[in-house]
Amino acid sequence: AAQLKHSSPLVRAAAARAFLGHRNVERVLMDILKLTKDMKIESLRVIGDSKMHHLLGRLREESRGKDRDVDLHLALAMGKLGDVQVVDTLLSLLLQYPACREVLEHLPRLDAEVIHQLRDNIQALRREEIHFVMYQIKAMKNSSVLLDLLHLREDGAKTRRSRLSSFMR
Repeated sequence: AAQLKHSSPLVRAAAARAFLGHRNVERVLMDILKLTKDMKIESLRVIGDSKMHHLLGRLREESRGKDRDVDLHLALAMGKLGDVQVVDTLLSLLLQYPACREVLEHLPRLDAEVIHQLRDNIQALRREEIHFVMYQIKAMKNSSVLLDLLHLREDGAKTRRSRLSSFMR
């Protein structure tokens, strides 16, 4: 358990993953959020990836606006935990380079309802914005998976599925 106090954020994150379920790990993860930027980011990754839903309320209390990278990983962790309140933030990040790449990398691991609402919001974007998102998606290794998740086609048009879902609203 000494690794949970290690000076390296990567070592702490690996230790937290290894000791998940242990009573002190959650406290350590929340304490890490008060340390350096790298420590905060690794803690948020572990919380989101481990689906620690019960920490969502405490994540909502975390201050935003001090650091873009921390805010990005806070939004991703909350999206993985199913907090639909971060959909607008994730959409905004999708329209910014290089943040969009990080959001796209984590997109398949976001909660299904968050993805659904994000997909609907993307469909309402201006054509140029959709093309920007698609350009970024096409640069990713798993572009076909990402296009499918967001109901986008290679040519930028809405898929039949997304046209039907917007018609049903």
